[in-house]
This record gives sequence, structure tokens and C-alpha cells, in this order.
Amino acid sequence: MRIGVDVVAVAELDRLHARRWFREHSYAREELALARRLPAARAREFLAGRYAAKEAVLKVLGTGLGKGIGPAEICVLDGSGDAPVVHLHGAAARRAAAVGVAGVEVSITHQDGCVIAVAVGGDADLRRPASLRAVERAGRDAARKLGRTRPGLASDAALRAAAGGGRNAVREAAARAAV
Repeated sequence: MRIGVDVVAVAELDRLHARRWFREHSYAREELALARRLPAARAREFLAGRYAAKEAVLKVLGTGLGKGIGPAEICVLDGSGDAPVVHLHGAAARRAAAVGVAGVEVSITHQDGCVIAVAVGGDADLRRPASLRAVERAGRDAARKLGRTRPGLASDAALRAAAGGGRNAVREAAARAAV
């Protein structure tokens, strides 16, 4: 797992955001389109949050700004429930593959004119909620420690299949496996 954090004062970006070249260099078209739909004050905060997220993602990738990855190659859009979703393109996607990062998650918070972004990158398992991974591990560990299981229930495949059924299915499968 790799972690990156960045803090941006919203006012620091005001002068730069006034320049078209900076916006085009720093943001994907989709991000700029989302910002145009917002009131001016919210758009300012939104773009600062995206910029902080890009810097945090660059840290996950082990590079800094200006080290071969353009900020627009990291696109941070709203996902379901408005949680940010990271899309890597071009050099950012190549770098992620080179360092073994299959997915990146970000969290962005705004307060008192500052924006903080935290990015976490890791293998493909990162995309599965942590609670499901923890339950799967607990079920496997309990089954191994007890040395007895009901046929098929303690297998990794069975627990992964149960994960498709949601948290309760995983908990039930892990509990049955550990009996």
C-alpha cells in the first residue's frame, strides 16, 4: 500500500486558475466541465480539491509534479454518492503499472480556505471495501486455527463468492467456516 497527502490553500491557486493554460495543463476536460456547472465559490473550492488530490496521487506514484506526469493525466471525478473516483491516463497509468498500483482511492476535505487530500494506492484488492477484506481474512484465519471446516465454506473462493452477496453473506460464510 502506498499513501500520499497534500494540503492546498484555496487562495494560492486563484492567480493560477485565472490563466487558461494552467487550467488546461492541470485538469482533465471532465473536471473542468464539472466545475463550470458549479457556482463560482464552489467551483474554486472544487478545483483546489482536485489539484490537491492530483498532488497526493503523484506521491502515491512516487513522483512529484513536473516529473513526467502531467496533472491532467490524473482525473478525479465524482463517483456514486459523490465520493471521488480517480482515473489514471497516459504516463500516470504507465507509472502506476510500473510500481504495482492497480487502484487509487482519494478522500478530499475542505475547511477554512484549505483543502486536504489523501490518496491510497495498492493492488486490485484495494477496490474491495476494507471491511469485506477483513472479514474474509478473519474467516480464513479462524478456519485454519480450528483445523476443521464444513466442506467448501472456508475456501478463499467460497469467501470471495460470498463477498458478491454483500457484507452479511461474507459474515455468515466466515462464521459457518469457523464452526
